[in-house]
Amino acid sequence: MRNYGMRNKSSEQNISQPAGFEPARGDPIGLAVQRLNHSAKAASFIRILNLSLVKCGSKTFEIALVLIMSGRQDTESRRPLKITVVGDGTVGKTCLLISYTANSFPTEHEPTVFDNYAKTLTVDGAEFSLTLWDTAGQEEYEKLRPLSYPKTDCFILCYAVDNRSSFANIESKWIGELRQHCPLAAVLLVGTKADLIAQGSNPVTEQEGKKLKSKIKAKGFLHCSAKTGDNIDNVFIESVRAAMNMKDKSKPSRCCSML
Repeated sequence: MRNYGMRNKSSEQNISQPAGFEPARGDPIGLAVQRLNHSAKAASFIRILNLSLVKCGSKTFEIALVLIMSGRQDTESRRPLKITVVGDGTVGKTCLLISYTANSFPTEHEPTVFDNYAKTLTVDGAEFSLTLWDTAGQEEYEKLRPLSYPKTDCFILCYAVDNRSSFANIESKWIGELRQHCPLAAVLLVGTKADLIAQGSNPVTEQEGKKLKSKIKAKGFLHCSAKTGDNIDNVFIESVRAAMNMKDKSKPSRCCSML
């Protein structure tokens, strides 16, 4: 299990697993439950929102949908926000989060089902406590993935600039899925792997990204590179601004639907 030295391990809450459940080596669903347990141990506050039976292949899993607040619950001015990163598999969602939270770049690809990270950030004079959710982009997790969507304040919707299929899927797949489940959440469009633009034979240009941002009515658009660190901080600064802008416009606050 990945550990980047950023989580407090003082609490001992656990999310229950089905009786006799032992994740097999390389089993992504089992690893997802393990990671949720790991996150629960790092939390001072955990609330079970829903229990769902999810069928994945030939197996059915009971998944606890939880709201996890990493670190202590501040009674001060720090504002909690949930940011969820979505997009096709291998576009660099996990690398984006690790680069931002741990200042490192992973050299091996490990497919994600669920994972989450924590970070505090000051934007425009206000301090925020971010819970950052990583998700699975592969089609086989389409029924499982929306379990991470409820209470999201902003989605970081990613495509890779060297992968035109991932860019096309923003409009044909992803924006519809997000609007269906969380119609009032902010969306920030992000082109990852910007360091590969010069190397690609037909990269997605910045102008194309800006045009798509307007078409899907995203709140903003940025290019970034997790490998070089270029523009990584700005991705999360702009996601906070987008989330707060939506909160101001959509009181009472946004909601998500689980269909």
